[in-house]
Amino acid sequence: MIEGITYKVLPYLESNRLVYLYSAQGKVTLHARGAQKMTSDLRIASQYFNHIQADVEIKEGLIPVSRLKILNDFQNIKVSFDTMTSIAWMLEIIDKCVNSDDPHPLIYQALLEMFQYNDVTQQVCRFIIQLLKYIGYDIPLKADGRHVTGFNIAQASLTYQGDTVLSDISMDILILLVQLKHTNYDTILKISSLQIQEIKNFLIAYIEYHVHVKIKNR
Repeated sequence: MIEGITYKVLPYLESNRLVYLYSAQGKVTLHARGAQKMTSDLRIASQYFNHIQADVEIKEGLIPVSRLKILNDFQNIKVSFDTMTSIAWMLEIIDKCVNSDDPHPLIYQALLEMFQYNDVTQQVCRFIIQLLKYIGYDIPLKADGRHVTGFNIAQASLTYQGDTVLSDISMDILILLVQLKHTNYDTILKISSLQIQEIKNFLIAYIEYHVHVKIKNR
């Protein structure tokens, strides 16, 4: 049995789809035969960003499926363009940054948990901060007692008064990052849409510098 979140869908051959899932066992690729056909029962279930289940065994390579069960199609989230933009950004990071030896059960549980709470755009930022810790690129935000002035991405460290190293973010955004990192999903912070975008820009820059991948969705 395979259960996961669809993070990417591609047409395959004449009428099929490749459905890329992120699961508690890691990334798997389903070969949904005939899913491109208008009459196929797989057409809706194999769409992007669905929580689905397949009654097949996990194996290497393409896994043929003839039936898929939708556990959650997240229609309440899909109606918002801004929310889906954040989701696309998050799923791209999972696609590009999560490797086979990462702690998939922890990551998958955090992914499912975040969808249970309101303000998904904020929760996505919280999830990415948590994800970076799980995959070995934690953002160190604990001060050493000196007066903090910001955070430098290249050094992956806080900046302090008197340092020659400059900060890449404002103190307001740094404070929000600390709050997001050290609070749970049931804590909703007061964050404006502009601040959300600044946090996303910081996380993208941090990922591109340290994980060495290019993030398309912004």
